[in-house]
Amino acid sequence: MKVSVIMPVYNGKKYLFKYAIPSLIKQVYKNWEAIIIDDGSNDGVWLEIEKLCREDSRFRCFRFSENRGLGAALNFAIKHSIGEIITFLEQDDVWLSDKLSVQVEEIRHGRQYTNCFGLIYYPNKGGKFFGVKNNFSTLAFNRKLIERFLPFPEDPRITGVEDIWAIVYLSVNKQELSLNEKDFLYELYPLVIILYHDDSLSRSINFRRIAARYRALMNNFCPYCFRPELICHFKVWRRHLFFNRIAALIPRPIIIPFVKLYRHFDYKHKYKNSINFKEVVNKYPSRIQEAADFMKVIEDSNK
Repeated sequence: MKVSVIMPVYNGKKYLFKYAIPSLIKQVYKNWEAIIIDDGSNDGVWLEIEKLCREDSRFRCFRFSENRGLGAALNFAIKHSIGEIITFLEQDDVWLSDKLSVQVEEIRHGRQYTNCFGLIYYPNKGGKFFGVKNNFSTLAFNRKLIERFLPFPEDPRITGVEDIWAIVYLSVNKQELSLNEKDFLYELYPLVIILYHDDSLSRSINFRRIAARYRALMNNFCPYCFRPELICHFKVWRRHLFFNRIAALIPRPIIIPFVKLYRHFDYKHKYKNSINFKEVVNKYPSRIQEAADFMKVIEDSNK
């Protein structure tokens, strides 16, 4: 089965060719194409993307003349892909070498959608893993399924949380999409390394934008807010909305140090001390070491 790897890029020159591209090239599973869509970058990354596409026919590249947002980039790239399986690789994440082979095998045997765990990695904190989470890079879809719920929303307020939108959309529309529990696989097994750094969109300190993001999510799924599977999501979204609205009212020189301190403890308790991370560490100790060794190979190749 051919896999289409969707790679949206925005000002990713610092990370794309250091992390994402090398990890894709090192995949054990070789039947893939990569669709790179530059969403109006202004850091010079497009010249390097063009060079890559000229040298390696597995990569196809497109460019927006202006920044249109992640949703528009995803919809455009999927439209121009040909794979039977659709996956995503964010510009600053790393796939372990068997990521594609594991998820392709599950979809080959009837799964419509698979989600694995990603190990959280801070490059500037000793090269250690600090927890587990999911994002776009951990997902894989049967093309027939993803075409049934396209397009991704192109609302600029949702940029950065399209992965949450997709997962929640599938959860609340299982009946309409004729899906059952056997069509999904949510696996603790880590297949991705998720980089956390100050340039990450998911960690950007723009309080008004973050508040608008969670308000937009709540508006999108308001009709389903009383469903049991969404109660927890709405609780988290309301908390983020309240916190960021308050933070937006406080002068940045005052609030920023407190936010950084809060994030330090929040991520430590939310991810490192989470039941999921402890379970992964206990269940797959050799996998953690494999991930550390693979990350060292990636980083050594960039020296």
